[in-house]
Amino acid sequence: MEHDHAAGGTMTEIDVSDYLRSSLAVALSHQHIEAADETIFYVVNLLGYYSGGDVSFSKLEEGVFKHPLAGLYMRAVGADSPKEQQNSLRRLGDVALLAASLCATGSVPAKSGFSEYYLSMGAAAYGFLAEAAMDSSHARLYAVVFGELATKFSEFVHVLAEVLESAHADAPSDALRLYENWSRTGSTWLAHRLRCLGIEPSAASVSRLQH
Repeated sequence: MEHDHAAGGTMTEIDVSDYLRSSLAVALSHQHIEAADETIFYVVNLLGYYSGGDVSFSKLEEGVFKHPLAGLYMRAVGADSPKEQQNSLRRLGDVALLAASLCATGSVPAKSGFSEYYLSMGAAAYGFLAEAAMDSSHARLYAVVFGELATKFSEFVHVLAEVLESAHADAPSDALRLYENWSRTGSTWLAHRLRCLGIEPSAASVSRLQH
């Protein structure tokens, strides 16, 4: 179930993993989303793997956007074996989930239609993997994880957006940037952050933020 990591781990890596697990639990609770323990474990490892233990937007973006979805899809289509195909689809689903989450935070300006592109590609990849796992007696656990990520892909995007945003707490002076990101993405977590600053997300908020 784990992603490819080197054996062992530093105390910093262990602390980051604990932080991600705790943050994910809080975000799931905030958004009233239930998830299997196995899925939570998978997502925590996914974040840790792509961030390299450095929970920052820049580090995560560096790890995620060097893998274009189109290239991963073509690799899956041209795979020489079912295992190779599934590995490519797993990478595609993982990258799409994190890319969509970064777009939801507003840290990455998404081109028109890109969010929907990430959602459809990621959910489809995880759905295929869930079906493939059901046909394998020794991989049934993956069917639970990939099935949940496929059916709740959009929900997990917003959950991860909350986790990423919580790692980068903004000062009240950043309220305008938060509002601009919310107006562009419609992120429920950014709306929550604005309300915590005493700002109700709406068109009427603009004049207040600019003075």
